[in-house]
Amino acid sequence: MIEKIFKRVKNEHYYELQEEVKKYIVANYTSPVCNEAPQLYDICEDATHPCDICEDALQTYDVPGTFGESVASVVREPAQAYESAQAFGKAFCDDEAMVEKSAGKSVKRSIRFQAKAAMECSAKSIEEAVAGVGQTFAEKLMILIKEHGMTNAQFYTRANIRKSHFSKIKNNPDYQPKKSTVFACAIALELGCEGAKDLLARAGYAISPSSKFDLAIQYFIENGVYDIIKIDTVLYDMELPLIGDYE
Repeated sequence: MIEKIFKRVKNEHYYELQEEVKKYIVANYTSPVCNEAPQLYDICEDATHPCDICEDALQTYDVPGTFGESVASVVREPAQAYESAQAFGKAFCDDEAMVEKSAGKSVKRSIRFQAKAAMECSAKSIEEAVAGVGQTFAEKLMILIKEHGMTNAQFYTRANIRKSHFSKIKNNPDYQPKKSTVFACAIALELGCEGAKDLLARAGYAISPSSKFDLAIQYFIENGVYDIIKIDTVLYDMELPLIGDYE
């Protein structure tokens, strides 16, 4: 059934679109090992990742003692930056002279910045941190549908989402959709990159530079391609996940 649908949209422009999507992925795809490295990778799966950029960063922050280990841990594991910042803050406040003696100017500035950020963050209570929670994915989606002057039926038809699926989203403010569903919603609403990223974030997702699927969808959005069937045709032939509902 899918093949029959897709054959209807294949024409001379389709193959050109497919090649452009491939080029876009090649130019933006980074290794899943390290998202910080800007090296370009081919579309094949056997690309290696020497992570030279990380090694250079570690050499740049080659500081002796505790500070060196702390800064290196931030480079190796960005997810632990906040915990490291707290350590920086405590050490900086306990003995600023150690910073002056152990680190160069650039590292001292980095430590001072991290220390200040840690102190500001720690002063905020958990209640204050979550008090400003925004609209959920479902709530934001219903607002966007209304703002775009679309009926519910027009929306879920354009998004190629089943009526029963849409009802689950509409009737449950805390509904957790799949990433492909969020992309389908963004395409149906013809959102730009910022709008699509905002909708993704409300569902707990982000566009990953290490995902060919994400980069392909980003390409379509950036180039104003909002035809779900045409998009799924290209994704299908590239052996990537589809974004509509198919049985």
